[in-house]
Amino acid sequence: MSWMKTAAATCLTFGIALAGAVPSSAAGVRDATASAAAADATDNLPATTEENFRLLSPEEQRQSTRADLRLVFPGITDAEADAYAQDKRTMSVLAYQLLSDYPQFFAYHEVADNKKYTATLHLKGAPSSVLELIKRAGPPGLMIDNAAKYNRAERTSITGLAHDPIAASGLASSVWSHYDYRTDSITVEVTPKASVSLETILAGAQASVSLPKVGLSTSAQETTKVVYERGKDTEVDAVMSGGTALSLNTRTQANPNPDLQCTAGFGARDTQSTRYGLLGAEHCGKRLAYEGSWSLSIKQQANGSVLADGQFLYNDSHSSRNAFIWASGGNNTWLVRNVTANGLVGVGDRVCQFGHTSAYRHVNAYKCANVVALDGKWSSSLYNYTNQAKTNSDITDGGDSGGPWYYDNTAFGVHSASTTGYVGSSGSSQFSQIFDIHRKTGAITLTS
Repeated sequence: MSWMKTAAATCLTFGIALAGAVPSSAAGVRDATASAAAADATDNLPATTEENFRLLSPEEQRQSTRADLRLVFPGITDAEADAYAQDKRTMSVLAYQLLSDYPQFFAYHEVADNKKYTATLHLKGAPSSVLELIKRAGPPGLMIDNAAKYNRAERTSITGLAHDPIAASGLASSVWSHYDYRTDSITVEVTPKASVSLETILAGAQASVSLPKVGLSTSAQETTKVVYERGKDTEVDAVMSGGTALSLNTRTQANPNPDLQCTAGFGARDTQSTRYGLLGAEHCGKRLAYEGSWSLSIKQQANGSVLADGQFLYNDSHSSRNAFIWASGGNNTWLVRNVTANGLVGVGDRVCQFGHTSAYRHVNAYKCANVVALDGKWSSSLYNYTNQAKTNSDITDGGDSGGPWYYDNTAFGVHSASTTGYVGSSGSSQFSQIFDIHRKTGAITLTS
């Protein structure tokens, strides 16, 4: 796809008020370079109205958090769960302070998969005064690594050095780039324009890029290798499909590859107008662009009392269809199928999900899980969602929010949140069911 995705694979949400379900947009989960959305876990509580939900007692919230952590860490005691939640809240406050006051030192943040909360904060060049502040304010399980190669601003710059010359050549229909902390490498996917060979575009392309090392002579530089691959996509189709990438902004000369924010759900039609558009996740926000190519408008909700994480997005210059991306085909290809029906899931049903972040991190991953509950909830100062389907394992990553939940050719919902925010964990994923989204938005999934 034609955006520059530079979120680190090991970042984790810094805005979690209680350990539990977290929104799966790139801004809300495991992406400390964007504004994190705070999410309170309220799983396994009886269904309630929005007004009553906000009046849950601290003890009810505590019980909810314990129950959710038991899904992630079977056998965890109440004392262990309370300590984990407290340490995570402490880390949330600390991280917001760090990102606000000292953004030049922040690189990324990772949390160990351990029922005793432990986290590593990766920094670059932070002075002793800042390190002491972090140590005093941080939870007991906090570790600090002050030797990251790039801070978050440098990460953007180093990726741009590899990406921008290719984009500026005018020979490629799309260029997609990202930096991987684990391998210290930049991948640049290039899709040539018609009648242009990839070899022509890459003639003279740099095998590595460098930034000057702060405080040393200009001859001492940080160097990172660049890997070039043939991209998969051609010019963005004027007819919108589900499962596609939603970015924060459209492409501009200054920002040719805006960061991924979320994933589109299914093509849909507004029943109150003649508009065709897409269903997506409400918590992804109201400033979204389709494939980075054109801005999307958000329809006012038809029934705001329905507590589903859904919204209808449209652009009057572009229609939509019932096709959606359902998996990565490997070798920079997508697998596409058509929605032919909408379905209501029950406990025990098998469901599958597609999201762009997990598709890039887990190539060829055909991600499916079983529904174990229909009372999933999460809440923040901005949003409150209930009656979500929950699965027996977490199969989603940050940036997957809004992506389709389906089985075969049946649409079941759009992705909303997860308890851990990374594929393969012992937590669970949550999605709002398709008929709840229909009622909330006044738009229905296209099935033909």
